[in-house]
Amino acid sequence: MVMTNEPTSQEAITRLERELGVSFPREYVEFLLDQNGGLPRSGVFTFDDNRSSVSFFGAYTGHDYNDVGEAARMYAGRLPSEFVPVGDDPGGNVVALAVDGADSGSIWFWDHENESADGVPTRDNMYKLASTLSEFIASLTLDPSADWA
Repeated sequence: MVMTNEPTSQEAITRLERELGVSFPREYVEFLLDQNGGLPRSGVFTFDDNRSSVSFFGAYTGHDYNDVGEAARMYAGRLPSEFVPVGDDPGGNVVALAVDGADSGSIWFWDHENESADGVPTRDNMYKLASTLSEFIASLTLDPSADWA
């Protein structure tokens, strides 16, 4: 990671978990404590023969678009309930963390252009990117168009 958000604390993460009614995988909690989201220098990922880039949300006590809690409120009823948005791409799509069920801890891409027409959240517009957050981060590649100093 190159850019990180403002530091966060275990207390802020615990409040966020309580607010969302979820328990984050330990790996994600450690990521928030270390990076608190941010814009990775190597942030390009591939899904279904497409490429995009990710910006990770952080855990804040205030309300900000780059906040996991705010994003979760914004996408409530659009993402299946076992997912929490943890990042987005420039096209308004979501990178989501599974927080429940057999896929807990895995990272998925949610494509808003292919949302269910009836408004019922499904996985039909979701692509599994990695089994774990660390696997996803390790798979990210450098964005050749980025202007990094």
